[in-house]
Amino acid sequence: MKNLEKMSPTEVLAITSGQLPAFKECVKYTLQDLVLRNHLNVYTEGSEDGVPIYYVEITDRSRIESCTPVEYRFLKLYASDEEIAWPLKDMIKEVVRNGRPNHALRKEVREAIAPYITRSFWQKLTGGYTLNRQGERLHAELTRELEAVRKLVAETGEDETEKLAALSSAIGANLMVAISTDTELMGRVESAMRSQHGERMYETSDSYTMGDVFLGAIVYDTVFDSSLNSCYDASCSETSGWSSGGGCSGDAGDGGGCSGCGSGCGGGCGGD
Repeated sequence: MKNLEKMSPTEVLAITSGQLPAFKECVKYTLQDLVLRNHLNVYTEGSEDGVPIYYVEITDRSRIESCTPVEYRFLKLYASDEEIAWPLKDMIKEVVRNGRPNHALRKEVREAIAPYITRSFWQKLTGGYTLNRQGERLHAELTRELEAVRKLVAETGEDETEKLAALSSAIGANLMVAISTDTELMGRVESAMRSQHGERMYETSDSYTMGDVFLGAIVYDTVFDSSLNSCYDASCSETSGWSSGGGCSGDAGDGGGCSGCGSGCGGGCGGD
């Protein structure tokens, strides 16, 4: 799994799917990756109207110096010497505010896979690309590695939670990419995380571990989506496209917006 260990989930998705991940997916998988690889930690402290307030703290400051441009959009929030924990909603709003205009974040993903793609004139206009020979080889390798991950998760017993914890630390959110379409395997991973961190799940500080907060709140799009949608509501009137994954996302091409979209963009458009 050498490729999954060194590549980000957004890069893996871009190679295996043949198109850039949607902006929301880039944000979600990058945050997941930073947590699963133990660079960031998510915990709760207090509540608002009965809903836990989630915070994100940095646990590996050395990563700031060696991170990718996409990761830096998260980690730069901790660049000062001050010990700071960002409310999850505020962090996501900050990343969206800086990363969405002019498709900046998605362009960074494409730049990361530049050695593996070619782009025609029309593809540059539409945001598309084609895998070159090197990219096709990588695609084949990643396909095999992702299948190996799915097989490993499926064969892992309920009493082997350490194995899944070690796997998540090694390949980060590529674990989520591998099993994202299999609800049974997703449930197995969440159960393993809960079991692995069970004793620390409810500490006196009211903090929760990754197994409870991260997988439960972010993978299943509860707190994460509400945070992201509330941010987008403030900056774009076409919120239906954002929350549903369709609509006028403004991610098409290297220019701005979607051409030919009417009210609501019901047919969907853009490079998502």
